[in-house]
Amino acid sequence: MTNAGFVGRDTELSCLMELFEKARDGRAAEAVLIGGEGGIGKSRLIAEWLGRVGDELRVLSGGCVELGTAGLPFAPFTAALRALVRELGSEGLYGLLPGASDLAWLVPDLGPTRSTIDRDLDRARLFERILALLEVLDHPVALIIEDVHWADRSTLDLLNFLICNQRSVGGVITVVTYRLEDLDHERRGRLAELARVATRMVLPRLSRREVTAQLRGLVGAEPSAELVREICRRSEGNPLFVEALHAGDPERVGDLFVARVGGLPERTRRAVRELSVAMSAVPFWMIDEASIRPALDAGLLIVDGDTYCFRHELIRESVYRSLLPGERAALHRRYAETIEGPPAERAHHWDRAGEPARALEDFRRAAFEAGASLAYTEQLDLLERVLALEGPGRGKTRELAVEVANLAGEHERGERLATELLIHERSARILQLRARMRRHLGRSGDIDDLREAVRLAPEGQKAPALAGLASRLMEGFGAEEAEAVAESAMEAAQVAGDDASLAIAMICLSTLKIRAGDLTGGFPRLWEAQKIARAGGHQGALMRAIHYESHLLEAFGEHEGAIAAARKGIAAAEETGLARTSGAVHCIDLVEALAVWGHWDEALEAIERGLELAPTPALRAHLLRHRAFIALARGDTLLPAMVIEENRPLASDPHELLPLIVLEIELALAQGRHDDARSIANDAVMEHDLRQASRFAWPLLVAAAEAGAGESLRDVRADLGVTGPIQRAHAVHFDAVTGSARWDDAASAWETAGNPYRTAVALTRAAHALVTSDRATSIARWVRAFELASDLRAEPLLGQIAGLARRTGASLGKPDTRSGGAFGLTPREMDVLRLVVEGFDNRRIAAELFITAKTASVHVSSIKAKLGAGSRTEAAAIARRHGLA
Repeated sequence: MTNAGFVGRDTELSCLMELFEKARDGRAAEAVLIGGEGGIGKSRLIAEWLGRVGDELRVLSGGCVELGTAGLPFAPFTAALRALVRELGSEGLYGLLPGASDLAWLVPDLGPTRSTIDRDLDRARLFERILALLEVLDHPVALIIEDVHWADRSTLDLLNFLICNQRSVGGVITVVTYRLEDLDHERRGRLAELARVATRMVLPRLSRREVTAQLRGLVGAEPSAELVREICRRSEGNPLFVEALHAGDPERVGDLFVARVGGLPERTRRAVRELSVAMSAVPFWMIDEASIRPALDAGLLIVDGDTYCFRHELIRESVYRSLLPGERAALHRRYAETIEGPPAERAHHWDRAGEPARALEDFRRAAFEAGASLAYTEQLDLLERVLALEGPGRGKTRELAVEVANLAGEHERGERLATELLIHERSARILQLRARMRRHLGRSGDIDDLREAVRLAPEGQKAPALAGLASRLMEGFGAEEAEAVAESAMEAAQVAGDDASLAIAMICLSTLKIRAGDLTGGFPRLWEAQKIARAGGHQGALMRAIHYESHLLEAFGEHEGAIAAARKGIAAAEETGLARTSGAVHCIDLVEALAVWGHWDEALEAIERGLELAPTPALRAHLLRHRAFIALARGDTLLPAMVIEENRPLASDPHELLPLIVLEIELALAQGRHDDARSIANDAVMEHDLRQASRFAWPLLVAAAEAGAGESLRDVRADLGVTGPIQRAHAVHFDAVTGSARWDDAASAWETAGNPYRTAVALTRAAHALVTSDRATSIARWVRAFELASDLRAEPLLGQIAGLARRTGASLGKPDTRSGGAFGLTPREMDVLRLVVEGFDNRRIAAELFITAKTASVHVSSIKAKLGAGSRTEAAAIARRHGLA
């Protein structure tokens, strides 16, 4: 559309202008998803917006390229970064961003890449560095990624990461465009997930009045009613079709594009047909520029920097479809012979030209380059193209494909490739990888694969296989064997000088000791494993060791220690530049400890921060389950139902599946579906060997007892071990439900375990049991339970307590749950106020408390309002004067 024809997008343009003003003032960072059918005006809207903001906005832009599964990984980001390097120069970029060498994965002109032995960490560091670049550029910044319906998986991963974390940067507007009709299932799901943290615009077709306005601008006068009626009918309000139909009147819009080409001079028609095969922008030196001038004048082609491309993809598609098969193959061959683009693009042309041998070589090169860029999903796609063309002797390629599938998280494809490879050649490494992927898929046979890997591993190289087997056995397949294998792994690692395997073996041994109740003997060895891993730079082992430290401390009710360890893990992730990636695991540890300890609001803040890290589906499931348990305790049944539905396909191991079953039972009970709750509980107990995962079995046993299945579970309860105060509290609670213990004992056990919500539940039951025999003691229990539930805002429990008290004539009063003296500051606001007094800004407060900068800002605003302060400085002075910090 010409500028005169820009109509019907006032609301969307106003929204973009508002976002620009916020970003310019440093108040926000936002993401916008602009969707619509082809030709609806997405790019035109962006162009109009950029034209209005002028030079006040730095623009980084790139588009995704349609090359099928063998796409160009990170293509839009590579384009954006190359433009920035051209503008600033390599030296300028290094001066702006000292770690710019990590960007060389995408822009080789920046120098050699800094590779490590852990490719996952390399990829994570690349993502972190791009986010850091957005932070150091002059704000506001617009990152524009177009045509995401063609995006490769790696581009989607990076885009998801940036959008979920941009609020920690501020001053950035990410704009994403996509065609609705070309979204496949995966990309539709990924965009739906991004819509949770972004503004979503779906551009509608133009109304009759808007089509009339567009035609008015195109014609330069008032269009006739007949013209408006005919173009409205045929364009159906698509602005690109309106413009195309105004230029002529063929039978169909697609034919119109071809017909417009047919009206051009012969050499122009030939050039346009050749360009339709290119699939992407073509540099000027490959084109006879004089021949394409009529196509530019006709609006079929546009100039984009020093390249030429079709004004809209629909035009290119129409022209491409008009080519004869032989003509198409010949043009693809010509491009393959002359272009200097990426191997993936050449391979695409050779493949379409019917030259499989030549396509094979470029597919191999493209796969190598994709791996060098850490684009593992795209590398796997390319390797599978290689496998399809190679014929016999594909063992090495298939072995590499298995490795890449594991890195890409493509477990279904990886397991299939590994199985095919193992038919012909048994390999310890491939067996280990297949075991890992089978575990992710929830399939049997992973333990057998790990045992076979140990048998096949050459002498002197068995440590990794033994450590892998020990780690898996430790998860619930027999502590004695796990200990024996871990000891063997430790010996083998010491002989081989393999510190990574040594650290993992020590983690296994220390974890087994602690689980058996030997905290004094276990934790020092776990800390030693951390020291070894840190010294050797083995980040994966270090993160694993710190995770187990927090996880095990929490299992024994050491909530403060667990929180400290989780924060240590977050700090370790920050030291390696992975706070927003590996830090997600430690965020879950932090959330669990806070939630159990009754710090629900802090836990919810940490959950939000964790979700902004764009965690893997399994880690996201953990965070959502914790959110669902808190929501259910506060009276929300809709969120838990949604979480159960989303997480059910992901749950396989006991630590994932059993908590989800507990949530299902508790939701059914909250909804009054007691028969369903009992059925779910009975099925779970029959299907799972609870003795293999006692930490997760005890909550299930208690939930089953609450559902009325307790009497049938006494034998299971007798066989289940009890380690630490939390498991003891669960055991006493089970006994109280089944009548073999007092509720006062359960309340005492939960208080010892540091769980205020469960304490309040048990006190409520204790009060009810004593109401006829000891009224004074009963009321005291209710008052204490009411205080605890009030602090937690556990509305259903509060309603239950109040209802029981009313029926017995007891008066509970209104407990004062405020803190901060007369100012009414909450405990979390007190934490924030102390940091304000120390001079922390919102970003530093967010980092210290592991919350979002936005949440920190909300807390500071609330604090200032309660203190009657006009500024942070005044709030700090009031706090000092009243002894609040």
